[in-house]
Amino acid sequence: MRDISEGFKKYPGVIGAVDDTHIFVKVEKSQQDSYIDRYRRTSINLMAICDSNTLFTYVFLGYPGSARDSRVFKNSIMCKNIERHGPNFYFLDTPKNYIIGDSAFVLRTWLITPYRGDNVTRKQKFHNYCLSSDRVKIEHYFGAYKGRWRRVQYINTYNICKAVEIATAACVLHNFCILHKDTWSNDFFELTWTEI
Repeated sequence: MRDISEGFKKYPGVIGAVDDTHIFVKVEKSQQDSYIDRYRRTSINLMAICDSNTLFTYVFLGYPGSARDSRVFKNSIMCKNIERHGPNFYFLDTPKNYIIGDSAFVLRTWLITPYRGDNVTRKQKFHNYCLSSDRVKIEHYFGAYKGRWRRVQYINTYNICKAVEIATAACVLHNFCILHKDTWSNDFFELTWTEI
């Protein structure tokens, strides 16, 4: 855990960053309204926590693309277990470990989020800057994930369960490759932010 925490340089005790990305999928016309996301495309949510070594430490897939990040997170098994059993359920080392997220997530004792609004103090702006510079890692990890496993950019099946299985398998394979020091071309990072 110490190595992971040291990878998030701005905040001691941070062991992961949480965010979500969308996996574009085919959806039956009768279900399309639920799956239309902020990009006006049909998708499912992939909410993940990544550590500083680019590993997925938690993934939660399958919510319709129209669901907000905070709703997906609140309904994740991990969040429910932490709320029920306390932070040690997920943070094995100590309750002084945290995850970081963007403003789409709700502040909790174990989840650090940015200050919101226009009237933030200089100290709060610095907090937001530090948080953002560490949290951006998960966006890069999603880029690497979608670059390495091009299939998850668009899963061409009407079967949502099959799409979830494909995206989950890609997460597992991503971790396997990282753990076995398998490298890939930086060309994969050329995705535009709207694709991620």
